[in-house]
Amino acid sequence: MSIIKLGPDNFERFSVIARPRRTFTSSSAGVTGSVPLFARASHIEKDVDKQVFTDAAFSSDDPESIRLATLAITGTTNILGSLESYLSGVNSLSMSTSRDKKLESLRFEPPFTLNSDALRKSNIRQILFPYYRHKNSFAHWAFTNYQCLNFFSASNIPTGSAIIYDNGVVSGTRGPYTPDTAFSLECYINPKYQNLEDTQEYKPGTIYHLSSTFALSLCSGSSRDANGLVDKFKLLLQLSASAEINPSQAVTGSYTFFSDDNCLSLNNWHHVAVRWSPNYDNGTGSFVIDGVEQGFFQVSSSSISPIFNGTGQNDPQDQDVLFLGNFFQGPNTPTSSFTANFMNESLTPSHSFNFPLKAEAHEFRIWDKYLNDDDISLYMSSGVGSTTPASLLFHLPVLFTKESPVREVFLTPFQKTEIPDGVSTVDAHNVSMSFGVGGHEVNVENFTREFVQGRYPRLFNLTGSEITWTMTDFQEANTLLYATGSFVKRNLTVLPCDNGKTRPDYSVLTSGTFVYQPNESSNYSKAVNDLGNFDLSLVSLLNLLPTSSLYPGLISSDAGLPSSISSQIEGASPDNLNGSTPSGDVLTIFQRQRDNSSNSVVFFDTSNLFYGGKIHPTSLEIIDSAMTGSAGQVKITLHDNGAGGIYRADSLTPHAKWAGVGTVLYEEGLAVIKSPLIFLFGKDQFEISMRGERPVHVMEISVPCPSGQINSSSNPTFMALTASDDPNERSIGPVIITGINLHDDNLNVVARATLAQPIIKRSEDRYLFRIKMDW
Repeated sequence: MSIIKLGPDNFERFSVIARPRRTFTSSSAGVTGSVPLFARASHIEKDVDKQVFTDAAFSSDDPESIRLATLAITGTTNILGSLESYLSGVNSLSMSTSRDKKLESLRFEPPFTLNSDALRKSNIRQILFPYYRHKNSFAHWAFTNYQCLNFFSASNIPTGSAIIYDNGVVSGTRGPYTPDTAFSLECYINPKYQNLEDTQEYKPGTIYHLSSTFALSLCSGSSRDANGLVDKFKLLLQLSASAEINPSQAVTGSYTFFSDDNCLSLNNWHHVAVRWSPNYDNGTGSFVIDGVEQGFFQVSSSSISPIFNGTGQNDPQDQDVLFLGNFFQGPNTPTSSFTANFMNESLTPSHSFNFPLKAEAHEFRIWDKYLNDDDISLYMSSGVGSTTPASLLFHLPVLFTKESPVREVFLTPFQKTEIPDGVSTVDAHNVSMSFGVGGHEVNVENFTREFVQGRYPRLFNLTGSEITWTMTDFQEANTLLYATGSFVKRNLTVLPCDNGKTRPDYSVLTSGTFVYQPNESSNYSKAVNDLGNFDLSLVSLLNLLPTSSLYPGLISSDAGLPSSISSQIEGASPDNLNGSTPSGDVLTIFQRQRDNSSNSVVFFDTSNLFYGGKIHPTSLEIIDSAMTGSAGQVKITLHDNGAGGIYRADSLTPHAKWAGVGTVLYEEGLAVIKSPLIFLFGKDQFEISMRGERPVHVMEISVPCPSGQINSSSNPTFMALTASDDPNERSIGPVIITGINLHDDNLNVVARATLAQPIIKRSEDRYLFRIKMDW
């Protein structure tokens, strides 16, 4: 044995970042991808409690005590029988449950009572978010104001729904959304939905319809995918009288035109502009897709609008209503009852809607002019700002606004406010129902303000009805609400937008937001972050209710509340109360938890056994393949942007990575989905995958074995032999190296390396052993 001193040059240290991928899935079929708590759990290891064994001869841990006990009982020192009895008892036990424990990625929502989940939410919002905010700009209780309208169909969803804007004459002889001579129809659209079977017809879906003026529809192209389903699309434009013909019956003619075939792709965001002017190239118009002309048409007329009779009133051929998302079939005449019927939620006129749009869309604009190439290029990349161009007739950017029309609002699944005691909501979701009974309703009206005229639509077949039947057992509020197809479609009509090709000009919000209360300090109290800094791109989820309405003292989950709370709640400002708390109503969940921040959030908590040191930025993906109530039609995919934000990432075109719907804390393994538009995300099933970051530290030790040294052995069994049987072998007494011991300064062995195969070393041989240690 020889001892060689090692210096600093013999040591090399470095670290490797391992990034293992983990995927966890939870659904009605069970879970996959859970991680064992004990990495080397044995299936034969048992939890043994010796109290269950009654053999007195084998009830001690001391071998001598066992021998003496056996001698006293059996008259012999042979313990074989006791040992066999003991082992038989061990083998009969079930496998150790503690050693077989597995960890899962947990999804949870804020509860209805004050329990551990409510405290976890409070800790995340009040402690972890401020702690990480210096390096995570998304660590605010808010979401990015960037949405789209989702038009879809499913077996449980009514097809006869539409978003309807009043086009009644304010002044002059035509409605505010009716072009005079030239026109341009513009929007961003993503054809997301296919026909369900290759034998099923793909019906055209209408984007815009203004009767007797224009109808723009999305139609299937000739292309099919490997399953025979539509994967390319084209546009159909119907003008003047042709706009009264069903899109499925439309054929190319003097006022009916198709764009080029297959000019739009499945699940791709496209900017669409259809433009025409009687003064451009003899009445030539064109379809412009993503800035490229994809078809031309010619109309030999001075205007596409109905003829005006010159008396200051609409001609009977005119129209009073603009439809989005469906084609209206029925009388659209300016009779006194017609507009009242469509803009009054309680009345239903004679009509039918049979051509629902199947796509996502946003940035709807109607112009009273021919958009040239420069105009289109400008509005493709950015929206319209605070200054409205004179030629812009209609603008729906699908942005949240603090104001909304007065209407009936759910208080519980069994009760709504009544007109004229309706309310005007000021939040993204129904705060009163959320804090009252845990129900969830998206305030679609707050996202559908038309910014040129400041009008709000009727959401036809996009509301729910109060429950009138008698319940036989307890059911959660959302279970009751989602039993109505129109309510499901309402809650899935506005979704986070993943279109990364454009970005809104948020200054447009300054043209519409106004003060609800004279004493309110800010016009834009929702457009702030957690620090109170003004940011028009955010929608705050803090201070949804006034803390002054809290009843003093602790509230038990079963205790009733004194009626004195009613006066406190009634006296609070309608802005903070969401305007939907009637006399005598108590927001029970709010009183229990005493937290006025949004409860319409979802948490995903993953143990560090999944990812190691932290989640690798840009690797997180969470998928809900079938959002609750959508019958498998609406899929939501979320990714992280590497900076702590979570964004929607479903389309095949570039994503809006800046549009945060949630926050991920990489070091904590926590993902928080804050957008109330997808509150039920992951409720029925979800799949979460990520890469971890686990540092592996490596130390490489170079141990020299020079010639002329390490040529003797202190092993008492050592025999001097030749190194080989070769006749010319001259080396006598070589040593055989089987291992290397590493010593500290006091010659204590601190590490040992054993060679897989011994090495014969002659006196003239020299070796260099490289030992690697990692931890």
